[in-house]
Amino acid sequence: MTESIPKTAIEAVLFDADGVLQTVSAGVRDNLAQLLPPGDDDVDGFIEELFKVERPALADGSDVIPSFSALLRRRGSNADPGVILSILNSIVVHSEMLGVVDRLRESGIKCYLASNQQRHRAKYMSETLGYRERFDRQFYSCWVGDAKPSRAYFEQVLAAIDLPPDRVLFLDDQEDNVAGARELGIHASVFQLHRGVDNRRVLVRLLRSYGLRVDQVIRRR
Repeated sequence: MTESIPKTAIEAVLFDADGVLQTVSAGVRDNLAQLLPPGDDDVDGFIEELFKVERPALADGSDVIPSFSALLRRRGSNADPGVILSILNSIVVHSEMLGVVDRLRESGIKCYLASNQQRHRAKYMSETLGYRERFDRQFYSCWVGDAKPSRAYFEQVLAAIDLPPDRVLFLDDQEDNVAGARELGIHASVFQLHRGVDNRRVLVRLLRSYGLRVDQVIRRR
């Protein structure tokens, strides 16, 4: 669902990462399954526990390694918890989405990353994937000290970019995060990457509905 074109011009776009700009590689589930001891076939339960123990670190910035280590011990696994980090960092970046970000920035629109991440994955995304160069600023939840969809997260982001909410657009693949942004008056819409779809075209069409015409940007020479 999108809103009508804002009465005030959008000056900045906040982009979620997972499901919007990037996805995890197809082999993540199988690789996590390899960490379980023989006879433990509850892969889905393990993954559910994994994300549960990771959740506090998304907001408080704590080191998630001890929590991963404790989880592996509970499951009777002797695997190195650092391997979990490597598996979670198996990220597929959708370059066509980042191309849209580049075009927006060339047009004078500020682009920010707004993503719930624990600090190890945030560092990997920022430095190894190069997001620190592709965005005007990054707002990883572990850096902010609060996680989406909390009001505090969005309040801190707005304060940092020094813009009123009605001049900001937020795109996320989760409806609850979108709803959290809208509560503060931020223009927000759900966008999610799909297989077999021209995702770039869908994104450009969505941005156009908010008055941002990416297709008319002329690249700087």
